[in-house]
Amino acid sequence: PISAPLAMLISPPSAPMAPSSPKTLPAFLIAFVAGVNLWIAAALVAEYRLRQRSVAPATRLRDVRRPTSLGAAAASAKLWTPPPRKEHEIPEFPRSRGASARAGPASVAPAMRTSGAYRAEIDVLFDSLLDALAASGRAPFVVVGGAASGSGASTIALSLAHAACNRGLRVLVVDRNARAPALSDFADDFEPATLRRSGATARILRRDGDGEILLQPLDADEGPDDGVDHDDDAFDLVLIDAGQFRAAARIARDSRSIDAMVAVARNGADLARVEEELERLGLADLCVALALTEARGRSRR
Repeated sequence: PISAPLAMLISPPSAPMAPSSPKTLPAFLIAFVAGVNLWIAAALVAEYRLRQRSVAPATRLRDVRRPTSLGAAAASAKLWTPPPRKEHEIPEFPRSRGASARAGPASVAPAMRTSGAYRAEIDVLFDSLLDALAASGRAPFVVVGGAASGSGASTIALSLAHAACNRGLRVLVVDRNARAPALSDFADDFEPATLRRSGATARILRRDGDGEILLQPLDADEGPDDGVDHDDDAFDLVLIDAGQFRAAARIARDSRSIDAMVAVARNGADLARVEEELERLGLADLCVALALTEARGRSRR
């Protein structure tokens, strides 16, 4: 008998592997390292963007709303620690000879529109005020009070308003200086306006680009004048000229919207007594800056 042929599996012929080029391995390593670095960089960028989205954006003055008063929070719950009070020596601004007693407020606008020592120091004072308000997260309602008659509280309040206006902010200055309403007297000749929500009388002291200064005079409750309507909520900053410390303390007690205070004293005054007076009247926690002015006798109020 004829046996069946044996089945055999024959592998197809294969060519021997060519030897690797000596340049292949370094090129592969370089490409691998570059890919890893690119992946790490992409991961870092993605993580940075994620963290940026999770962090709340910086609060600007015009975005701030009016929560609980800074003074009330500090006094009742001690939830807010006031920053160290800064002292600012405010130099005199030039005044022409023969100027009247109204030269104090009248000289502020020229001094704040041109470069000079006075404007520079007021800008520093305004920056320290903004730092304090940003630290508290409170709405910018600021009372300005003087340690004594002639300290220059009215002039400082108006100067801070011009500093804000220079930065494109809308400011309402409220005159509550019953003993010496220098700002109300000064604003008599300016264009009238009416605050739409409250119906109070105001005067337009300055318009410059986006910046604007309105003054609500002392007798604003006597009835609105015919003039431009303004939205009360459109202001970026409210400055209240209280006159002296006692009046500032009364305003702070009666109002729950006061967030900070700027104290004003004559350069050379007894600062220890100024601090004692602020403490005695309950203004120490509210006061974030002390302006030391070069008083001009009765012309600086």
